[in-house]
Amino acid sequence: MALSSGAAPAFLSAAGSTALLADSGAELNDLLESVLRRENWKIQRVPDNQAVLALAVANSFDLIITGAKTRGADDIELLRQIRSVRPHVRLIILIDEWTPGT
Repeated sequence: MALSSGAAPAFLSAAGSTALLADSGAELNDLLESVLRRENWKIQRVPDNQAVLALAVANSFDLIITGAKTRGADDIELLRQIRSVRPHVRLIILIDEWTPGT
């Protein structure tokens, strides 16, 4: 999905919604933030997926985007943990490396 140009995907058009972003490096962080801010999202950034889990348990978010600096298997476990407390949150998993098995 190309986020750098054109209209944002329909699920991002949610003015006033809140997003939680885990650090994925300056370039990707800035791109994600610019797309979400263009659609009037409130954004909270955290350093890693452990912080994502802590905040997701304590607070409700409309969208969570994991950090790209993790393994896919770790993100799937994070998804399971978040779903146990926030079953309807939208979650986008970013990973730097993947295999067909992940």
